[in-house]
Amino acid sequence: MAGSTAQTFTKSYAHCVDPFKPLSTHVSESSPSNTSQIITLPNIPELHDPNFLDILLPPPENVIKVPTPTAPTNALMTALREDFGNRALTENQSPAYASTLNSSLDFFSAGPAQLTGPLVHTLLSASWEKDPDLTLRLIFYLRSIHDGRGEKSDSFLHAYGWLYKHHPRTAIANLQNLVDPIIDRPAKKSKGDGVTASGKQDADENEEEWTDISSETAVADAEQDDGKKDIRLGYAHGYYKDLLNILLLAALGELTNPESSFSVLHNDRPGYTRSKKGKAHIGASQRRSRKGQVRTHGSSMDVDTSTSPRNPARGTYAPETPAEKKAREAKQRYDTLVSKLGSPAFRALYIAVARIFASKLAQDIGTLLRLTCSDASNLSENDKIELKFQISLAAKWAPSLGASHDRHTNIATAIASILHGQGFMSGLPAEYTPSTLSAADAETIRGYYRRWIMAPLRRYTLIPETFMSEGNWSRVVYGRVPAGSMKMHKSEFARHDNERFTEYIKDVVAGKRKIAGGTLLPHELLSEAMVVSGKLDDPIANVEKMVIESQWKALVDKVRESGTLDNCLAVCDVSGSMGFLSSRVTKNAAQQPIYPAVALSLLLAQLARPPFANTFITFSATPQLFTLDPSLDLVATAEKMGQAAWGMNTDFLAVFLDLLLPLAIKHKIKKEDMIKRLFVFSDMQFDDARLKIPPVNPGSSGHYESQEPVLGDWITDHQRIVQAYKEAGYDVPELVYWNLGGYGTTPVLESQEGCSLIGGFSPNMLKLFMEEDEEVLRKSMEEMRLQQNEAGGSKAEAEATATSGMNPVETMMKALTKKSFDVLKVLD
Repeated sequence: MAGSTAQTFTKSYAHCVDPFKPLSTHVSESSPSNTSQIITLPNIPELHDPNFLDILLPPPENVIKVPTPTAPTNALMTALREDFGNRALTENQSPAYASTLNSSLDFFSAGPAQLTGPLVHTLLSASWEKDPDLTLRLIFYLRSIHDGRGEKSDSFLHAYGWLYKHHPRTAIANLQNLVDPIIDRPAKKSKGDGVTASGKQDADENEEEWTDISSETAVADAEQDDGKKDIRLGYAHGYYKDLLNILLLAALGELTNPESSFSVLHNDRPGYTRSKKGKAHIGASQRRSRKGQVRTHGSSMDVDTSTSPRNPARGTYAPETPAEKKAREAKQRYDTLVSKLGSPAFRALYIAVARIFASKLAQDIGTLLRLTCSDASNLSENDKIELKFQISLAAKWAPSLGASHDRHTNIATAIASILHGQGFMSGLPAEYTPSTLSAADAETIRGYYRRWIMAPLRRYTLIPETFMSEGNWSRVVYGRVPAGSMKMHKSEFARHDNERFTEYIKDVVAGKRKIAGGTLLPHELLSEAMVVSGKLDDPIANVEKMVIESQWKALVDKVRESGTLDNCLAVCDVSGSMGFLSSRVTKNAAQQPIYPAVALSLLLAQLARPPFANTFITFSATPQLFTLDPSLDLVATAEKMGQAAWGMNTDFLAVFLDLLLPLAIKHKIKKEDMIKRLFVFSDMQFDDARLKIPPVNPGSSGHYESQEPVLGDWITDHQRIVQAYKEAGYDVPELVYWNLGGYGTTPVLESQEGCSLIGGFSPNMLKLFMEEDEEVLRKSMEEMRLQQNEAGGSKAEAEATATSGMNPVETMMKALTKKSFDVLKVLD
């Protein structure tokens, strides 16, 4: 290993030689015992038993499935159900379909806003009935940050809630696969690319690419060049906070309810919002009036005023004090938890989450002790770096005492109890057991958990929020700030530590340092760019702009690691139903389909090989060719696109019948020179195509005239495109319909050749169409097809993998047969 790497490592961690030392010698007058929270647990005998799952949820007995008699069929009735009965109209009255006729594919290709709780439960039930293994993969694909859609919304929680409700043993047994680093990192293509991760598990989309172990030498590359193992850990599908969110929702009885909005995860307290500084305050729209009402945006709702000192109806009872209210609510939370722990399924979930955290924290604290003990001086710098790479981010997301997750579940007590039982709390009495754990004992082991396990690990891994909360901005190591944290806190860094942060960003722009950005979603950065473009007089805006540009570049480079895109263009829907680009972007506005549509089009244009690079087509009333200026940065490009004159129509057919096909006919383009693949980024709510028919002589005119639709005529946009290309003597380009909306229609059926159906905001799915990724996935699909055939299944998906042409099912199977999903097992 190069000397500079060791020197950088030593310098970065010089202040962490003894992370076990307290940060302050101040003795607090407060005590954890002052809290109203009841921190004990009822007796949970299975908590320390590694076989808890078999005890609480025994494996199902071998049930012999009796084959269901084949129902009689009729060709006409099948046509009525699958053709006529499946017809639907888009919001703009264009013929489409209500379903692809494949529930798994409907789930896979649904737009983000479409995946509501009820629909998630309905589709997963139908999919599981057909193929349990595939359905389990779909659920994890929905969450997977690196190999799937990376959904951070409620849709994954609803999907997991469905699994937990109907197949709890499978749901709980596979929790570990949500946070384990089971996704392989792409191999570095050349030496000197720089380290893009610290070796953390990168289990959080906000924890991707901790960069500055060495700004000059790639540690992992050096190891590989020497023929040694790559010491970097892989990626995970989710992150540790997912476990706590799942447990919290289950404890509150919301996880399995498809109608739940999971409000506990989105709000601190009813009626409270967060200021820019993160402090909770009552919103201006919810102020109490003189008559004891709460006004909410002009309306009002009654509030119980029986405890008001001015209400004579209260009788002789004194009003409830704040302390009494806290104690009552704490007792209610504890009683709810005790009641829930009476359920074998919830108890198994509770124990699983506690044991996953305890196991990883025990492993990490053991590694940290090796790095900081007196014998650490005997370790070489290479050994120290390899050990450091093994420390995960579990401590960052492990429950803090008294915080929201712990307040409702006492999960910190359970984790501390397991760690104590495994001997990781030296010096404490050994007789503590869950059945005899008093409040004082619980307070002792929880205090040890915080002081000697959580605090040292968080300090050593340089969690930026630790230093930010202390106001110690000078100790934030910017090269180690995760992507999401950098996106969220860049303005605070610039405000509180301007000189040092600006110097770091300038080094990033100059290529001397690295910045994390590979796991951010493109539309998040685009919306940030639009906001910065509107900050004309803000001195911090220029620094923010450099951060955004650097993170966008990191994102492009990250996707490019998977290969290249050749002979393809993006077709971007910029019609009125998609929303509009603005410098005044709210959180909800940034979720409008226009942002991911434009962002993904920009990304694809930058990834495509020449002569297709830096170009894409927009469509609304009329299609237009949009050419990127490579000299412009993302902010400038966003400003230019925001000024474009886009219409309200969604004339998708015009892209083909008014632009591409007439142009090919006019210039007599050869078939082999036509564009081979088009990515359509849209909400799929196209205009009515029945008013357009091809010219009588396609060779003589490029104009497609209008006519009234024929009664009973049902030809979708895609079918009209196929018909027009066929009559003109051309092959239809492969069409990737990328659904960004929340409507319930689909442009094609599962069997449509030459198409793919994609849903979501993540650029990960672009990797399926990259040259280097396609061959690997094709082999995985063939292996899965053979396994399914050996199992005796004659599934449509298995048959689809045997075909050579692209269709929606084949694309779905490409995504779901990735190696990282092979560890998932159906157990009930």
